[in-house]
Parts: sequence; C-alpha cells; structure tokens
Amino acid sequence: MISGLLILILAGSATPTGGETTLARLAGDFEAEGGILARHRLLQLPALGEVLFLEWRDGEGRALRRRLLKVHRDEGGERLEIVLFRDAAEFAALDERPLLQAALSDADLRRLPESCRVPVASEEGALRIELEPGRCRFGEAEAEGELALEWRIETDGFEYAETWRLGEQAPERLPPEGALRFRRSRGAGIRAALD
Repeated sequence: MISGLLILILAGSATPTGGETTLARLAGDFEAEGGILARHRLLQLPALGEVLFLEWRDGEGRALRRRLLKVHRDEGGERLEIVLFRDAAEFAALDERPLLQAALSDADLRRLPESCRVPVASEEGALRIELEPGRCRFGEAEAEGELALEWRIETDGFEYAETWRLGEQAPERLPPEGALRFRRSRGAGIRAALD
C-alpha cells in the first residue's frame, strides 16, 4: 500500500501567463547542494499527451528519481498525476530519445489510482498541490508500500523531501534529513552532467 503527502507551491501568478501551462512553469534545469542535478522537460507523448519528465542525478551521476507528471483538467479544475516507470533505468534521458517516446505504452508505466491525483489550487499568488496521508493507496503483495512527498516550488527553485517504503524494506528518505533546496540553473554545465 502506498500513501503519500505531496505539497507543491509555485510562486508567482496563480494564472499562467501567456498561455503557459502548470507543467511549463515547472520545466527547467535545477541544482541542489551535494551536486544533485534535476532536469525537468516538457514532452508530448503519444501514450499520455503533455507531460513533464523529471530526471534527478546525484553528484556521481547515479539516477535518484525518474518520473512523469501529468495535469488533468475537468470542471473541478486541475489535478496532478504522478506516473512511475516500471523500469526507470530503461527511460534514462527520455527527453532526448524520440523513438522511445513514441514506443512508450501503459505497459511501461505504473499509473497510480485516480484517488492519488492531487488538486491544483490558487493560494496567495501561488499554486498549491497537496495530497494528504492515507488518501493515495495502491499496490499488492510485494509491490505494497508507502510514499510521502513534500514539495515547495518558487520561481527560482524548489524544496523537496520524500520518504518511500516498498514491501518489507526499511523506509528510504531523500534527503536523509530536512529538505533538498534546488535552485534554477543558469549555467550550461548541467546539461553535460546529466547526459
């Protein structure tokens, strides 16, 4: 069973300007202490439509996170879906591999249930996305687990903390304490480091 908490705050205008989508506001390159690099790329995938591809690597180049985010819109507003890869290593640098993007199918993905989609709300000039613990549950047998996430995203970067447990394993936390503080990258070096 996976349960989670996700808090995401985007500073700035609550209404995207110039037709910019919620996902476009999250796109870019980011750096954190300890040499952690994050690449967030907007993609148009045949299987999913518009998504944000997230790929994070530590200072030694090892993958820390590789996921997709998708926004669903309905009469109630926007809801964010977190999409996991069944084999994350297979989708390294997905943003630079058009043939793999075209071949991606639901069989390659772990889609969380609709109850795990989190509403996007306007709050004091920012967008806030929050998923309360216990609301998002899925999994069975050895795939059962728990997930807790907390994000705070501003125009110049974001803070992130995650706790994950799968099956009988001990919980893993990123970072071990506190939160990672990512800043939007201004340099070209992040591209070479993530490649």
